[in-house]
Formats: sequence, structure tokens, C-alpha cells
Amino acid sequence: MDSAIKFSVIIPTRQRPDTLEHCLKTVTAQKYHNLDIIVSDNFSEDHTDKLIRSYQQKDSRIKYLNTGKRVSMSHNWEFALSHVKDGWVTIIGDDDALLPSAISRVSSIIQNNNNVYAVQSSLCKYSWPSLNSNRNSYFTVPIKKGYEIRDCKKWLLKVMNGTASYDQLPMLYQGGFVSMDIINKLKKEDAKGIFYKSMIPDVYSAIALALFLDKYLYLYEPLAINGASHHSTGTSHFKNKNTYNSPVQKFYSEGNIPIHKSLQLECTKKFTESLQVMVYESYLQATFLHYRKNLKINMNKQLNLALISAKDQHYDEVEKWVNLILEKHGIKLNFLQSNTLQMLRIFYKTKQILFVINTFFNTRGINLFDMELSNVYEASIVAKTIWMSENKYGYSRIRKILYKTKSLFAKNYNTLSNKSK
Repeated sequence: MDSAIKFSVIIPTRQRPDTLEHCLKTVTAQKYHNLDIIVSDNFSEDHTDKLIRSYQQKDSRIKYLNTGKRVSMSHNWEFALSHVKDGWVTIIGDDDALLPSAISRVSSIIQNNNNVYAVQSSLCKYSWPSLNSNRNSYFTVPIKKGYEIRDCKKWLLKVMNGTASYDQLPMLYQGGFVSMDIINKLKKEDAKGIFYKSMIPDVYSAIALALFLDKYLYLYEPLAINGASHHSTGTSHFKNKNTYNSPVQKFYSEGNIPIHKSLQLECTKKFTESLQVMVYESYLQATFLHYRKNLKINMNKQLNLALISAKDQHYDEVEKWVNLILEKHGIKLNFLQSNTLQMLRIFYKTKQILFVINTFFNTRGINLFDMELSNVYEASIVAKTIWMSENKYGYSRIRKILYKTKSLFAKNYNTLSNKSK
């Protein structure tokens, strides 16, 4: 039986019907009636609208919006969010997915935890076949259960210090559910009454919510899948940003919210290849909320962290960008000499290895070509099977259950195998 809690799932999209269809399947499969499924179409010029309307005929919970003109990602998300007035809300990408019964699960958690206004879950990670042609691509599923109440200031400091990822915060995206009471209060804090203040809306939502809230609930059980496809802007930014007509090139060609003035460079309007810089930019864009936490974040340390955490293939570009920002502000990095920097980079990589080892014991990795999962809808069912089986039987029986699950997707196997030849 559905509770009185209303939920809205927002799916922003733009000319991606091939992945959107499977994303929609995972949301319409939610057996929760007090649910609005809002698809916000960023002026697609293909058959996206026909696809959505065909689903509307089967499910009255679906609401179709169209921006009427091409807008930036943040503006599309803001447009969609403006159509939600109350209840709880989450946003998922059009190549992402909800796990079966995710809405019912989070509803139960909210009812059992008074004075919690944001819930963030762990995430499964799935690579679409369109992104990876090799045979070593894995689908990962967290298997831990339970939850904890987290202190926002403590975890925000971890993120700003580079010791935790922003998706550990109460994010309004993949696996993150937030009360509209909080969203509406945050809008009132802003002079223009808007929620998104950065061109990277998922990162900004995590920083802004962590600044505004005192606590949130972190659920170890996954509720959503982070899908990486050839459409993914984030994946494109760090892998093939210079490819003509790539998702990130389209992203930067739109009327985006400008990068914060202290990180702007005349030679480029783009971000460098550093997630830490993106986190810092969102923190700067949320200046109007800084009074709530008093974290004392300074540019010098953030630039150091950008260098320390930069991946080897991106290091030269990040270093060049850091030097240009230093020149702009007429400052010098106050403690990093080249030998010290290299030592800290080695230390950072060691911590990353330890994180991977820890993740290994709390995550199950499945080779996608062994399982032959061709889309996130299939992956969502398998992910739920893995999590439930792990917590009921343990890993020794998972493989048998997974191969039985294969029969559910028999019709897709031949198609995928033919494509891979």
C-alpha cells in the first residue's frame, strides 16, 4: 500500500531516446502510485516526444515537459524542478536507472526517520555497450545494507579536503532524494529565487544541500544506477572532450551559467580536468550559504588538491590551468615544491588503492560480457537480484542465481553478441 508521501522523479533528456526508453522502464516499473514521473525534454528534434507520449498512454503518472528552446543542462534541471511544488524529489539521467522498489524503499526509510529531509544512497555503476567495446567492462553493485545519519559539516569538509567524493553528500541526483520543503527554502535564500547556481548541477546540489542542512541519511543499500553511455557529459569531459560533436562539446556550446569569476580564464570558458576544481567552483557559487557552516575554505589549498588528485593523463593540463589561475590572482602556492608534490601524489594514490581494496569487500563486480546486459533496465533487475541474494545467501550462491537471471533477457543476447563480432 502506498503511503501519503508524494514523490517526483525528474528525468532531464535531450535527443537520447535509445537510452531514455530503458531509463523510463525502470521508473514506470515502480509500484508506487503517489508518484509523478516528469520527463523534461530539452527541445529534442528527433522522436523523443513520440517515445514519451507512447509511455504516457500506458502510465498516467508520466508528465511531459518541453523547454521550447535549447537551454543549458542547469537551466533544464531548474525548469523541471520548478514544476514540483511539494513532496520529495529526485533526478536521474536519461541513461541512468532506479532499482526495483526504490521509491517504496525510500518512502519506508523516511517514515521511520523523523526530521530527515534528505536521503542519499550508494550507487551501482553500469557502462552501456555503446561506451565500451572491450571485454573487460564491469557492472558494480554495492552489497552492504543498513544506513547512518551523517553530519553535513563533517562530510562537506571531507569532500572539500579531497578525502571523500561529492556523491557521499545529500545530492539531488542519482540515488539522492530531497524534501521539497528544503528545496523551496533554499530558493528563498537566493536573491533570484533559483536553486542551481553552477553549470554542473549535480555537484552544486550536493554542496548547496550540505551547506544548508545539518544532517542527512546515507543508505548503504543502492537505489539507483549510474549509467555511463556515449551520451554522458561527465564521461565525455574526462575521456574524449576534444572529440568533435561529443556530449561535452555540446554542453559547452550552450548558454551555460558562467564559471565563478575567481576561476574564470579569458582563454577558455571550460573546466579543467579536475573534479576537485568542479567541487570548489560549486562551493564558490554557493557563497550566500557560507554563513551556515564557516568552513574557512581557501583557494591555495584547493589548487594544491587539484594538483595532488589529478590523474596522470590530465596532470599537465591541470597544472597549466592552476598556473594561469595563480597568475590571474597574483599568488603563489605556499607549500608545494615539486618533490613534495610528487610525494603527496604518491600518498594520494596509495589512499585510492586502499579505497579500491575496501570497495572490493563491499561491492560485487560482474563482467558485462559474461552477463550480456544490454541496457540499464536489465542491469537494474540484476542489481536488485545481486543485492538481495548477497544479503540472504552470501556470495557462494550469487553466480548460480545470476545465470538463472540471464533467461529473463534471452532475446537481447543474440543482438549484443552480433554487434560485438
